[in-house]
Amino acid sequence: RHGVEPAGRGERLAGREVSEGAHVTIMGAAPLDPPMPAAWTAEEYVAWSARLAGASAREARELAQTALGRVELLHARKRATSALPSPERRALVLAQAIVMSPEVLVAESPLDGLMGAAAAFVLRAIAAASSGRLALLSASRLDPGSAEGTLARSATALIVLAGGAIALEGTPAELFSGATIVSLTVPRNVEALRAELEARGIPLR
Repeated sequence: RHGVEPAGRGERLAGREVSEGAHVTIMGAAPLDPPMPAAWTAEEYVAWSARLAGASAREARELAQTALGRVELLHARKRATSALPSPERRALVLAQAIVMSPEVLVAESPLDGLMGAAAAFVLRAIAAASSGRLALLSASRLDPGSAEGTLARSATALIVLAGGAIALEGTPAELFSGATIVSLTVPRNVEALRAELEARGIPLR
């Protein structure tokens, strides 16, 4: 439903086995605030990713300009990465992640610490970068009214992790409905507990 599936020893991303690295060829990664060569321009930074993927210098430049345009950074293509403010650097990382049109975009906390106009700019960049492809985005908080909360409510599905394991999973409508959701760890007799709770009108996933 959301492109991430259990797969025995590990997980599948868009049908590819993560434990075997089969997902690497179909995804573009946007890590949170990675180091950037200070003297490189925004265009050079994105074109570098295209070159690593096998594009010629001319193709890489054209692909970089297309990706920068999608995230509203074409005007800054000749600016040094060190001169870009934080929201534009976040958008720049998204641009390099999609420069080769991957099937899946994986972005690490792209809205972390952003508010107001800065968050709105990156939200638009996320929407543009994820258009037409599966997007897997992480967030540290989902507070109502926050940029990350707004992003979560536009998702197809949400997965909440606790201690490295899936604690909750569902659609935004299910998880933000206002109902009380309780996470339990049940070491044994799960089916008996499920039957008892369902008899009382309490669903157990």
